Amino acid sequence: SFVATASGNADFALGNTNVYRSREITFAGYIRGDGVGTANATIRITDSAGTTTGTSVAETTTTWTYVTATRTIDAAAASLVIRINIDAAGTFYFDDGFVFPTGGVICAGIAEDAGIVYGAFGRLICQWSEANDLWDAVLFSTAAFNSIVQYDGDIFAAHADGTAYYYGATTSWTQNTIVAPGQDANFFVVSRDTLWKGILASIDTTNHGVFSSTSPRNAGSWSARYAVGTVDLDITGLYAIDDIILGGKEEGAFIYNRVVNDWF
Repeated sequence: SFVATASGNADFALGNTNVYRSREITFAGYIRGDGVGTANATIRITDSAGTTTGTSVAETTTTWTYVTATRTIDAAAASLVIRINIDAAGTFYFDDGFVFPTGGVICAGIAEDAGIVYGAFGRLICQWSEANDLWDAVLFSTAAFNSIVQYDGDIFAAHADGTAYYYGATTSWTQNTIVAPGQDANFFVVSRDTLWKGILASIDTTNHGVFSSTSPRNAGSWSARYAVGTVDLDITGLYAIDDIILGGKEEGAFIYNRVVNDWF
């Protein structure tokens, strides 16, 4: 809860402002008043270029009210603040505040690199802040993520569509430009010293299949395609279990045989 002795703002600054530039976000939470007084609490999203005003709640409202504000962050934003504006002295209670991107925040996985935990949530890659007990956004893609792993000192994140994958850590990220076999990936898995990726037939009709690499960063390369099962059926997942690589497909499960370098 918070008590305003006069009109003013309760501000919550978001870190890594550049991550949010040109992206639409929503701030949501619950507010209620103490039942007396004439003040109003209003949700706002403010960046260095302007403000979007969302829901207002009167101090006389004693039931928890869901409030939201949605804004596309300016392309050159230098600051980003979630703001609760109080227009007069009064008492309000606030709970369960959260920020999410348009498109949702379904978790696609968790990975750890150099003691830092990362999560893929919708179009976001977030880094866990132990000090603040929250997820800080460090990468905001144009498409939803589908898979996240740690490989060779970097986090690799694959999308659910045909968008090229990203790799990096903290706030430094690079998008893949290796053309063959396609810049995209829908699944990643790591086994021994090799990164494997799967591309869905329903997403990329040219480059679908399974590929491996020990140099998956830009200027590196991927193997030729492994035609796992019926090639035009989708992969449903890639898994590493006790040094065995397992590939799920719409028609069943396949295992990689290291001796003959093929899938069965």
